[in-house]
Amino acid sequence: MLQVPIPCSFNVKLTTEKAIIIEDLHINDTQFIKEANLPKMYVDNLQVDDKTNMATANVEKWVLRQRRNEERNIDIAAEIADLLKEDMPF
Repeated sequence: MLQVPIPCSFNVKLTTEKAIIIEDLHINDTQFIKEANLPKMYVDNLQVDDKTNMATANVEKWVLRQRRNEERNIDIAAEIADLLKEDMPF
């Protein structure tokens, strides 16, 4: 059971055993997050339209806040450059 469920709508890109990878998450018809990985344990009442992959669900408030902060604060180009500096096993 979620502590602070927030009703949302979004496009489902992919689902895995433990997560839902989404795009264009909206709250009250306002885009809140462009892309995110939502842990299934913090998503409730998920309903997906199989034809459009549009979904509605309740998502735990702290997960939404964390994903939005990640989206705003992580410099992807810098993270990629940092990875390429290291000796990667691949």
